[in-house]
Amino acid sequence: MSTAGGLPIQQVAATLSTIPAPAPSALVTYAEYWAAQPSAVQALQNMDPELRPAAALKLAQQGYTIDVPIMVWNWPPLQTMMLRQDYGYTWVPGALGSPVTVPPGVNYPGGTAYDAGNPPPGSIKVSVLASDYPAFSPPPPPPAPPSNAQQVVELPAEGPLYYAGPAANNLKDLDQVRVDVNGYASATGTLFTFHKTVEGNLGMGSSEFFTQG
Repeated sequence: MSTAGGLPIQQVAATLSTIPAPAPSALVTYAEYWAAQPSAVQALQNMDPELRPAAALKLAQQGYTIDVPIMVWNWPPLQTMMLRQDYGYTWVPGALGSPVTVPPGVNYPGGTAYDAGNPPPGSIKVSVLASDYPAFSPPPPPPAPPSNAQQVVELPAEGPLYYAGPAANNLKDLDQVRVDVNGYASATGTLFTFHKTVEGNLGMGSSEFFTQG
């Protein structure tokens, strides 16, 4: 039989159902708790219960923080955190963390006492406050690469010369620019010199190109 803190899960779940769940604005709601989780973790919320344990384990192995009773066993977040607080917990281990072997306030020879003020890495803060569960904001997408219209120098070279890109239109003969490895203007890039010939110079028609340096 599965247990939580030494008690059968069914017994703990029954206890949770009897805890009143006041919901003033200061206390976290079910929706706020789940909205605070990364998108990948939020997917556990409505997943088939039979698939949830394996999916949660995979997420934990990828570095996500997984609160097993809430995210896998589907216990209500607020009541679960209230029950933990009632037992003196300030933190609980995540899915891959070492289990608490000695409950808060209990000491016995050879046992590792629960250290309420020193949560180990990867542990989960025990809190019922909505302020501890800000809505998850995904990182901004990477900036779009510059368009070809912004390319100054076409790379790689054709022989000793480099073709001028669209952004070289306003350059004058012998102007110098620095570009990155993709040919876009960069203050710290490689130096190139622009050459603009007119018909008759060098025995060829008008042309625009770069040389390195």
